[in-house]
Amino acid sequence: MLGLPLSCRFSNPTLEIKMVTDPNDKAQLNLQALADLQVPRDLSISPDGSRIAYALQPLSKKGDHATSSIWIATVNKENSSRQFTSGLFNDEQPQWSPAGTLIAFKSDRHRPGKSSAIYVLPVDGGEAYPVTPVDCEKPIVAFEWDSTGTSIAYTSSDEKTEEQVSKEKLKDDPTVWGADLEYSRLRIAHVATGQIRTIVAGHRHVHDFTWSP
Repeated sequence: MLGLPLSCRFSNPTLEIKMVTDPNDKAQLNLQALADLQVPRDLSISPDGSRIAYALQPLSKKGDHATSSIWIATVNKENSSRQFTSGLFNDEQPQWSPAGTLIAFKSDRHRPGKSSAIYVLPVDGGEAYPVTPVDCEKPIVAFEWDSTGTSIAYTSSDEKTEEQVSKEKLKDDPTVWGADLEYSRLRIAHVATGQIRTIVAGHRHVHDFTWSP
């Protein structure tokens, strides 16, 4: 390891972290400022390569559920980041449409901390609208636009049946090894209509997928 000091200064004026290889040099930091830091993740580059969409998530959870917001930045332009979603919900995994006019993302905004759906939001402004059922509790694992920008494929498990919910309420739901396995289904959502088709069902589990060219 090179014995070179590395200083990092964040936008919050109350926080300065200095990392060095000298064990005698102690890091100086404000713990409250550290808790307020937000970490960028889920980077997605626009089709023309000019912009980057990403999720920004606080290190600490201040409410009853996790929150994350979507941001957009222009490549090679300093201080160009702008907030794209409110940050009141857990908005994550942004993906550009093939034309670069829409961004799809996962969110729990229907029931924070409980629901999982894919929403689409015009890049130039407008309201986010769901393309998958908003009341689903089973998390959406992965999703991907098709090449035309008209459909989104995604994977998720089936929701609990009324019988399963009833047994859970009555505490009559013993765990039986190998029974009631949660299979991840491959589904396709039509962006304009919200129509859902399940492509892979039955006793088959979809781990990963990709569209053909």
